[in-house]
Parts: sequence; structure tokens; C-alpha cells
Amino acid sequence: MEKLIGNINYLKTQLDSLSPMSEQDESRLWQKFRLLWNYNSNHIEGNTLTYGQTVLLFKLGNEFRPQNSPLKDVLEMKAHDVAVHLIKSYAVDSNFKLSEKFIRELNETILVEAYHKEAKTSDGQKTFKKILPGQYKELPNHVLLPNGDIFRYTEPGDVTAEMQSLMEWYRSDDGLPIIKAAALHYKFITIHPFDDGNGRTARLLMNYHLMREGYPPIIITSEDKANYYYALRQADGGDIDAFIKYIAEQLVTSLTLAIKAAKGEEIEEPEDIDRRLSILKKQINSISKDAPLRESSRVKELLAQEVFPIFEKYVESLKRFEDVLEHSEKYLSSDIAIDGKLSVDQRKILFLKSLDGNEPISRVIQVFNYSGIRNTAINFNSKWNVEFNFNEDHYLFSNTLTNKSITVKYNRSIPQNEIDSDIKETERLILQKIEAALK
Repeated sequence: MEKLIGNINYLKTQLDSLSPMSEQDESRLWQKFRLLWNYNSNHIEGNTLTYGQTVLLFKLGNEFRPQNSPLKDVLEMKAHDVAVHLIKSYAVDSNFKLSEKFIRELNETILVEAYHKEAKTSDGQKTFKKILPGQYKELPNHVLLPNGDIFRYTEPGDVTAEMQSLMEWYRSDDGLPIIKAAALHYKFITIHPFDDGNGRTARLLMNYHLMREGYPPIIITSEDKANYYYALRQADGGDIDAFIKYIAEQLVTSLTLAIKAAKGEEIEEPEDIDRRLSILKKQINSISKDAPLRESSRVKELLAQEVFPIFEKYVESLKRFEDVLEHSEKYLSSDIAIDGKLSVDQRKILFLKSLDGNEPISRVIQVFNYSGIRNTAINFNSKWNVEFNFNEDHYLFSNTLTNKSITVKYNRSIPQNEIDSDIKETERLILQKIEAALK
């Protein structure tokens, strides 16, 4: 978390140094955020307008004619855009103070008008309840989690007191902007004061605080909804830092985009198909409980798409030291018997095939063994491993040289930024060892 906060501070400083932006760059950046914010926040909640339809809606206005989408979805998208502009204007208004009254007006704005929504009674029977925009709930709105448990939000009779408490906390807390913004989102969600629109309202409030503190809004994409909800479930289980970390990662993305705009660089890039496919694969292979157990198919996927490529990144990066070392040995190993004559590719195939047999691998190791300084008699030895252990409910990355370890659940990918950071630390330590041997 500390490194992530440091990265945010670095990017914010860089963005501030490029301010003020030109009117053209500021306008195109805002239009980008406006479109992504409206589309994704509504799509997460089930709005049927496509990304392309959302673009057309904002370009054509009242001339837009929806196809295959109900009028309600069009009206709510337009209403959410009004709310987004309200947040933008109030964020720079020094006289504006966040209040319960404004939050209720915000919810009323995005829900447009009263309507009926399908619900369930306390004994599980289907029913319909009337949604009154901007009005606090009169009936419980607890949710049934995928594992069958019920997550209980604040009871209707306690909402007013809890919302007053939330406003008191907001006015008194002086924490870091990203931490306070994420906490505001989560605290509001746990109250769930309205019958509908709580998620959209929470994201509007979070971005209000960020923008008030001079940061760009963050975008939680609908493609990444599973990871967003997973982070919320982790917070429900007591790990609020997991949710703050997830929100902070999204802020890094927004800051990076803002910096590109400030530099006059292109920000209207084609959709990254590989990134979207990667997210889809993670969603498809995720198990809808907090700690999915090890499955051979998932381990195969990790080996092919993450583990082997990560090993290759270490090998490729450390080649630079081979010019000064007398001997450099690198090989793949595991916890199953291996013929020493097998090539790297043959070993990879063996590891993957073992997962279909009676003795599947549970550990893969990339061994590095260095000795001697080239053209000298200096004694130098360094042997260490980068490895992955596949345990019952998580997999574990470790580096015996840097003592770095990362524990990851099976429905998550290993953070590539942490791997990149560890590679740099590995290079630093090897260089340090070589320098020490030469003294």
C-alpha cells in the first residue's frame, strides 16, 4: 500500500507540474472521463445502453433514438450525466459543503422518477416494492451473497442517524484524499440508505471528494465489476485496506490518463482487446466465493499465462549480468521428478501434463546459479530461486534473493507492478553482490 500511495503522490506531483492544461486538452480529457464515468457506472448496475449508444446519446441529445434499450435506461443515463456535471461544479465551489440534503438530491437526480422494482420478502417470496428517488428506505434492503449468506445493511430505522454520523466523520476526517474517498464510498455502501441507486451514488460521492482535492475522477469499469465486488466483499470481511488498494489502483490509471492529456498526447486510444479478454477470462474462471479452491484447469491457466511469462521476464532482464560472470546457469525445476536432459519447453509441457495425472505439480521453480567473475580468480557464488507454490486456497510467489512473497487467491491475477518492482530489486542486489566481491 505504501508504494501505491507513493506512486499516486508522484503522479499527482507530475500532473500538477503540467498544470494548467490548455483549454483544448482539459476539454478532451473531461469528455473522456465524462463518457467513461457515465457508461461504466450505469452499466455496472444493469443499464443496457452500449458504449457506442452512450457516445451517440451525448452527441445527439434529444435526437437520439434508442434501439433494443428501454426508455428508462436512456433517461437514467442522461440523468446520471446531470449528476456528474453537478459533482464537477460543486467540487470546485469553495462555498459548497457536502450534506445529507445534497446526497438525497443526488439520488433523486439519477433515479429520475418513482418506479417499482422486483424484490424478495423476508421468507424469500418474490414481490415488488416502490422506489422513491431521494427518499431513505422504509424496508430492509439486505442482499443475498453468492455463498448463500445474507449481508445486512443498516436497518431503515437507523439510516438517518448513520447518515448524520457519516457527515460528521466526513467533516472531521483529514486523511489522505484517496483513503478518505475510498472510505466514504465504503461507509456509504454499508448504510445503503436508498432503495436503489446506492452504488452509483457512492461512486459519485467518492469522485466528488477526489475532484475537490484536485485529483481526476476514477473509473470503475463494468468489465472489472467482479474484481470491484470482490474488493467490497473483502472489506465486508474486515479487510478495508483491500478495497482502498483497489480504488487506489484505479486512481493511478486516471492520473496516468490525465498526464497524457496534459502533455498533449493521444488519449482516444483503440480499445485494448487483449486487456478486455484478460478481464473476461478472469471473470469466467473466477469462482463466486471468497476463497476458491485449487483446480487443475486454473493452475494450467496460471502456468501458461502468468507463471512461465514471469519466469521469462526474470531470465531476460538478468541477461545483462552474464557479460561479467564466469558461469551462469538457469533452469526450471519442480516438485516432481524431471529428466535433466529436458529442454525448458519440454519441462513446461511436462509440468502442464502432470496436472492431468496422479502426481500433479504443486511447486515450480526458476533456479539461478551464478559463479565466478569473468577474467578474474575472484570467488563469487550466488544461487537463488523464483518460485510459485500452488496451495489449496491460494498460490504463493516468492523470491529467495529478495525475500519477496506475494499471496494471491485463485480468482485473482498476480499484480504485475509488484513483479516488475521485484525484478528491479533483484538486479540491485546482484549488482551489489558483484561490487562487494570486487572490493
